[in-house]
Amino acid sequence: MSGTLILLTLPDNSTTVYQEGPRNGEIFDDRETVTQRVREFDLMKANALPPGESAALITATMETYKPCEPLGT
Repeated sequence: MSGTLILLTLPDNSTTVYQEGPRNGEIFDDRETVTQRVREFDLMKANALPPGESAALITATMETYKPCEPLGT
């Protein structure tokens, strides 16, 4: 996935997907695409760190961050 993903559950309990990329956004409501995107989202959630561990990782990374030289110098 390379952009924003929004899963919308509608009043009739159907799911619609809004997926945004670098140049455009698309809405999908066909069963195959929705199922695939929901599985991808569930996989990302299953592999994500808990919030506290994510914050610790970000903090540790920020403490060791050193900017690189701009290209072309």
